[in-house]
Amino acid sequence: MIYTVGSGTAVINNARVYNNSFAGLNNARLIFLANGGVSNLLYNNIFHDLPASPDIGMPHDYSWFSSPDGIFGEMHAQSGGSPFVDPSEGRFPV
Repeated sequence: MIYTVGSGTAVINNARVYNNSFAGLNNARLIFLANGGVSNLLYNNIFHDLPASPDIGMPHDYSWFSSPDGIFGEMHAQSGGSPFVDPSEGRFPV
């Protein structure tokens, strides 16, 4: 998870979150930048087995979602099934 919290927290600019897997997390608030920032991007990530739609606090696209809530406003998102070989056995190759 990526967080900044509170008014005294430094602003994050130009952060890039590419090509990650977020699986089985108990908190759907994955990325939250309290003080905003500019030019932050989250692209081409996998969101699997989350309890609710993820709270993504930066521009995002080209991701894959397994959540029953859908695609979360991404124009190029994918969803459904599992992209992993066998997540129930801890095998997460795509």
